[in-house]
Amino acid sequence: ELVGDIEVFKGMQIKELNLRSCKQLTGTTLALAFCRELETSPQLNGCPNIASAMPWGVQFRAIKELVASSLTDASITDATRSAFFQFLTCDALEGSIQQCVDSNPWLASTPDADGHTPANVASPANLKVLAKYLFFMGQFELKKGAPEHKSATSIVTRATNMLAEPVETADGGCLNTLDAKRAVVIKFMADEVQFRNEVKARADAQFDPNFVVSILATSDDFEGFVELSEKLGFYRYAIIMEAGERNIHSVFVHERPDEVGQGSQSCPPCHTPSSFVTSLPALTVYDPLKPHEPPFSFRSVGSL
Repeated sequence: ELVGDIEVFKGMQIKELNLRSCKQLTGTTLALAFCRELETSPQLNGCPNIASAMPWGVQFRAIKELVASSLTDASITDATRSAFFQFLTCDALEGSIQQCVDSNPWLASTPDADGHTPANVASPANLKVLAKYLFFMGQFELKKGAPEHKSATSIVTRATNMLAEPVETADGGCLNTLDAKRAVVIKFMADEVQFRNEVKARADAQFDPNFVVSILATSDDFEGFVELSEKLGFYRYAIIMEAGERNIHSVFVHERPDEVGQGSQSCPPCHTPSSFVTSLPALTVYDPLKPHEPPFSFRSVGSL
């Protein structure tokens, strides 16, 4: 008797599939969607662990429409659009979804009848396929509107790491890696020397990540970063950090920096365009371009 997941048949050139009474088989008929020659419904009588997501005829017609070279956003039928959204939930179809979106990139952002987008429903594997067409560097959804900071040398903007999967550590925190951090800040920099200095200063200082946001990645880690960044009007170098709860400007505006830490043991970690920020026992800034100079404590200068 056959056992396992029926996704092993995905993409095969089969015209008939009889799986009657294979009680140990599991999976969903969505995995068979791109078996393009399988016009008749698979025989699944006596297969209690195989789910049928939609009538086979509907699924087969949807595939024929999706792979047609003449498909457009205006010509796609509601039934096929709905079926496409169901296909997106199946990790096993990653390769086929890739082919569909490569042929028709608009599929990555087409909404369904309820206004949902493909990224809202896609399985992890299929989200990575869509991300290449939807997000900066195929990963980051940049915050709309004005950046956190903009000058002749740097631009700082918040972003959501759409591919992040938070991993809890033994002490109840979150793993401090790019793959685990969803809320990030991207600091684009115009000057390579300043970029290299800041990366080195943060690495050499080995600040406590509980109080100083650390670098999760840099522009050096992404192929094609320079070209895409400049195309979008940003600078060619960048560091990506975990997003602090507030930036340094909000602390200046809404609080007395000399009193930060006096009412409590610490304040939330902050991020700032050109400095490192800690919070015990007072707000302290380290200049990454002058790593050998002593830190500057706001408590020492009184009210600003």
